[in-house]
Amino acid sequence: MNQNYENANVSVAGTKAQVNKNDDMNSHFNFMSCAELKMNSSGLKAATDYMEEIANNGNANAAYFLSLLYFEGEICKQNLKKGAHYLKLAALNGHADAQLEIGVSAFHRYESEEEKANSFYWIHEAALNGLPEAEFILGFFYSNGFGCKLNKKLGQMWMKKAQVDNFDYELTKKMLNQ
Repeated sequence: MNQNYENANVSVAGTKAQVNKNDDMNSHFNFMSCAELKMNSSGLKAATDYMEEIANNGNANAAYFLSLLYFEGEICKQNLKKGAHYLKLAALNGHADAQLEIGVSAFHRYESEEEKANSFYWIHEAALNGLPEAEFILGFFYSNGFGCKLNKKLGQMWMKKAQVDNFDYELTKKMLNQ
């Protein structure tokens, strides 16, 4: 199989699908389409091997999906170490939901200034990627100087942006109160 996944064609069971390294919705459905074909033709192991290969080559959607599979353990055997690996890989490759999860997790462990800064970093990344719940949390962080220099104006700006982007207040409150 072609090791360069930038617009690589993958043929599985006589059906071709396009796999992009990019994380737009087309990339998400394309990797799932190929994974489905692998699953139907060769089984679960072949499908997860395929997803791991493209995740390790920069597909953030595949990495995030794998993190869910390994954390939950409903479709494949639970593996928390692999789940954490693929969650971080997804975040490093720009997946906003993965960034938010890592940031919120660090928020709940804030035993040191380093953890606060780590939480702030990942929440900030998710907010920059347009995730409304991250925008609201980032506003909260700025308004309270959590992991960053206190800046009420920036806090208000991010909270207003979250409102404009229709953030889910109940979901956000639940994340912060876990």
